[in-house]
Amino acid sequence: MDERKIVVPEGMLKAAWHAQLPADNPTYEWDEGDELSKKSYRRVFEAALRWLLENPIVPSETDVIILADVSLRAGDDRNKQVQDVAVEWQRRMFLAPEPEVPEEIKDLLATPIPTANNPCAVMEIKNVNEKIIEVYRRGKKAAK
Repeated sequence: MDERKIVVPEGMLKAAWHAQLPADNPTYEWDEGDELSKKSYRRVFEAALRWLLENPIVPSETDVIILADVSLRAGDDRNKQVQDVAVEWQRRMFLAPEPEVPEEIKDLLATPIPTANNPCAVMEIKNVNEKIIEVYRRGKKAAK
């Protein structure tokens, strides 16, 4: 087991603290909390982050395509590419998966085929497909 020290971001602790506050006492701040409660929160988050350290979440193929696009948009600066990809993956890794494509419109969606001349073709097709799905969902919602 990896016994490196885990640093829990203070903002993460405060966000969790505020999420559990009852609606009738929303002003009870993290800094005003008792030490035992704060220590418990920290221990829970340390355990969760340690688990993540030992069980990294691997990007799916779709995520890799999106992250590659993020990298391309960063230009030639290698450090900026790595930084942008890391930040974007950190944002995406806990998002719920996108809903299934409705059967009624599967035949309308394009299949992405990247080419050497246009490495971003996959992302462009994905964006168009997402818009088709969103139009379909809005239409269904408006029809109700």
